[in-house]
Amino acid sequence: MLKIKFRNRKGIRKDLYNENYYRVMTLHYLKETRLTKLRMSQVTKMVSPRPRDKILDLGCGTGNTAHFCSRFGANVTGIDISPLAIQKAKELYRNNKNLHFLIGNVADLSIFGDEYFNKAVAMDIVEHIYQDVFEEMVQATHRVLKVEGTLSIYTPCKTHLIERLKTRNFILKQDPTHVSVKSMSEIVSTLESFGFKIDMAYFTHSFFPIFRWIELLMQPIPLWGDLFKYRICVRGVKV
Repeated sequence: MLKIKFRNRKGIRKDLYNENYYRVMTLHYLKETRLTKLRMSQVTKMVSPRPRDKILDLGCGTGNTAHFCSRFGANVTGIDISPLAIQKAKELYRNNKNLHFLIGNVADLSIFGDEYFNKAVAMDIVEHIYQDVFEEMVQATHRVLKVEGTLSIYTPCKTHLIERLKTRNFILKQDPTHVSVKSMSEIVSTLESFGFKIDMAYFTHSFFPIFRWIELLMQPIPLWGDLFKYRICVRGVKV
């Protein structure tokens, strides 16, 4: 099995991002699984991709979110630190002229000029990076966004029952690539500290049949409701 060898920051095991990891990621999208439908419904809601949008897909992986946005006529640039991910993205969407994929660090973005994009999206990447890297990413994204541009974030909620079980390795095991699952307050405060105004912040239910309806009923209940908040969705506006 091919393994990626690139810079290891703070003990993150880069070898985990291998052929199989990206194959599973791609199949979920191409087969339009329940997981994919949930994720893309939030992209539609938060990012609201439109023709002539210039969108930055942070930690794009094999380009699934970027491709979804391009279907609305948006011009999307995906950036990922993994050469293998970018290779796969280019192979998958080589005939799509609205898509561009680059190897790069989401905490840097120096390859882009100031106010280059009008939207940015970070789908399931925040849990893969430590807080200091997240802060650098938010600051860098703020620079490359136009005024009133948006940064949309979708990530697991650390208080959800599933995440609590994973943390204790009870029944479920933590995904070893998830090095820093964050809370809503942590994400909101980080965006605000780097000049974003929050205009959207909510939790989703999961994609599991029946259980998702239980989640919707339980979420508003104080204390207990935190166990049923599956994903965090936050959008910040550059002011």
